[in-house]
Amino acid sequence: MSYSFSTSFTRTHAREIASRVAADLSLMRTFYAKPSAADIDAYEEEFVELLVGGYLYRVEYGFKRNGNRIFSLRYTVQPGSGEPQRAGHVPANADVSNTTFFSYLEYSSKFQNLSLAEQQAVEKTLPFSRSAGPGPGNGSGFWTSDRIYTAAGVSAARESFKTAA
Repeated sequence: MSYSFSTSFTRTHAREIASRVAADLSLMRTFYAKPSAADIDAYEEEFVELLVGGYLYRVEYGFKRNGNRIFSLRYTVQPGSGEPQRAGHVPANADVSNTTFFSYLEYSSKFQNLSLAEQQAVEKTLPFSRSAGPGPGNGSGFWTSDRIYTAAGVSAARESFKTAA
C-alpha cells in the first residue's frame, strides 16, 4: 500500500495524527498498565518519522495470548480527509490476564521500494529497532472500524480487535 501527500502535509500534521494514537495508547496504559509511558513516547516518535516520510502502512499495538490477539488497536494509513475525530473510546473491559503486549508494524510500498541502504538509513532515525516476523493470529475475535484521525489529506483509520465473548 502506498499513499501520496499533498505538498502541504508537514511534520506538524504527522504529529497531529500521532498525538491521537499516543492518546489512545495512554488510555490503553490506564486500563491495562501497558505500554509504558516511555514506550508510548517512542511509538509516537516512530509514527511521526515514518508517516512524514510516507513509509508507514499499518501499525498495531495490543495484547496476545498463545500467539493470538486478545485486544488490539490497529492504524492503517491512507489518503483521507474530513473532520478530525478526537482520540479515545478505547475499550476498557478486555481480559488481558496472562497476555504479552506487542506492537506490529507494516511498511508502505514506498519504503519497500527503497534500496536496502536507504531502508537502513530510515530505520536508523527511529527510536528503536524492530525485528521481522509474522503478526499474531485473530483467534476467536473480530475487528471493528471505530475512529479515523486525519490531517492535510492523510488519515490513520483505527480498528479495534476484541475476542468474542
